[in-house]
Amino acid sequence: MIAFGCGYENRLGADPGKEIVRFNGECALIFLLLAQVITPLKEVTGINLVSLRRMLGLFCFMYACVHFISYVVFLLEFRFSDLITDIVKRPYISVGFTAFIFLIPLAVTSTRWMVSRLGRSWKILHRLVYLVLLLVLLHLVWLTKTDYSSAFAYVLLGLILLLFRAWRWFRKSRVKNV
Repeated sequence: MIAFGCGYENRLGADPGKEIVRFNGECALIFLLLAQVITPLKEVTGINLVSLRRMLGLFCFMYACVHFISYVVFLLEFRFSDLITDIVKRPYISVGFTAFIFLIPLAVTSTRWMVSRLGRSWKILHRLVYLVLLLVLLHLVWLTKTDYSSAFAYVLLGLILLLFRAWRWFRKSRVKNV
């Protein structure tokens, strides 16, 4: 019998639920990093892809939702009391859950209507994405148990993007003060 899969055919391993949770979390991280790459790419190459940032951010949120739901369904098997216990006892779950909670207002306020309604406050609110990125990277490092190579690559890329933003902010603030 021929199976037409989407890349995960016979690769879920002994614990398919855990692999599904991991996959969706990694996809959320990739879309978060892609959303952060837009501005540096524009400044370095002149390619303007800013119109894609909202879509990438919403894909990040969607995969974060699926990551969380998969965790509740496949690993906790709907035992919500265990969710509270995990959030309290496991720092990597606390950090990941906090990042997920911070993503909710970013997704809710990403529409054009909310951007115009919030005005300048929208930009301030959406700076939460930098904290979310730090929390997600910490979540990834803390849950990685054996092979740190991909975690290291994600952390390195995330920190480079955050340092670029910090450098850009510092440069702009110096120009204003001169």
